[in-house]
Amino acid sequence: MAELRSVAVGCALSLLLLLTACSKAPTRDESIRATGPFAMGSDSDADGADADAPAPAAERDAGPTGDHVVTEPREYVFVASGTWGPAEPGHLTSYALDRETGSLTPIDRKQVGGLASFVARHPALPILYVADEELGGVHAVHVDPATGKLTSGEHRGSSGKPVYLSVDAAGTVLLAANYGEGTTVVFPLDRAGAVGEAAHTYATGAKSHAAPIRPGTSHVYVPSLDRNAIAQFRLADGALVPLTPADVPQTGGPRHVAFHPEGHRAYVVSELGDVVGIYAVSAAGTLSARGTARRLPAEHASAPATHTGADVHVTPSGRHAYVTNRGQSNTLARYAVTADGDLTLLGHESTRG
Repeated sequence: MAELRSVAVGCALSLLLLLTACSKAPTRDESIRATGPFAMGSDSDADGADADAPAPAAERDAGPTGDHVVTEPREYVFVASGTWGPAEPGHLTSYALDRETGSLTPIDRKQVGGLASFVARHPALPILYVADEELGGVHAVHVDPATGKLTSGEHRGSSGKPVYLSVDAAGTVLLAANYGEGTTVVFPLDRAGAVGEAAHTYATGAKSHAAPIRPGTSHVYVPSLDRNAIAQFRLADGALVPLTPADVPQTGGPRHVAFHPEGHRAYVVSELGDVVGIYAVSAAGTLSARGTARRLPAEHASAPATHTGADVHVTPSGRHAYVTNRGQSNTLARYAVTADGDLTLLGHESTRG
């Protein structure tokens, strides 16, 4: 059983992906959890137990259980990186993670285009899709779950230079948000995970910065920074169908979206405003504004466009949320998620860089 998880860092120029690969056959419980070689699981939460944590050492070392052997899992971190211009091309690097020490040991590195700005995973195959923000298009990179080694796959060019990618739960569609072009592109994926020619291109607003699919649904949301709006769609037969209303407003240049694990709330961070939008999500997928939370420390709140917002995440337990602030602020805003899904700011943690 292998398990892939994602954690975005403060700037969307790199993404961390954690992969757990068991070197032996999974136990019955692990087989139930897995739906493929890259099945999703629950991330550990600072305030709760990790449902997918490795078994205690005594259990791991107990030897065969029926036809299975429980072994220590391996975990990897994947980092996409690069800069604009010739100084440094895009790369995807894999590391082995030691949870006890927090150390990372390099395993492999592959050049991926001009600027590897975002990574999405295939839901059932050991494939990562990497956005090339400088030269355009999408690169496929194959992962060996047993070793963390990388193999460069095909590059699918397009008219856009994507900053965000997402894959539907069936593994049939790849979405790409193109910031400079203000578009969202739908690419078909075949059974082997290969990326086909772009099937549809939608004008989703200047500086479209994300196109996440709400987990467990076909609903897609594309925030447009310049339009101060979030377009909302339903993915049907490989095409994006606008919901009614087609978009909802948010001030300050909405950038990235996160969802409560129960699916009833969405959170949208603004890049240029001191705003995190809080939305109720209907069964049909439409967003309704519930309120906002602030993201910046008091000393930086007067200049939100200088200390720009970047990303937002909710823990798998649904009890906490985090927002990244760039500029001189360079902080993580920490929130408690209330019982009704609102955000209470707890404080800020420096990113020390």
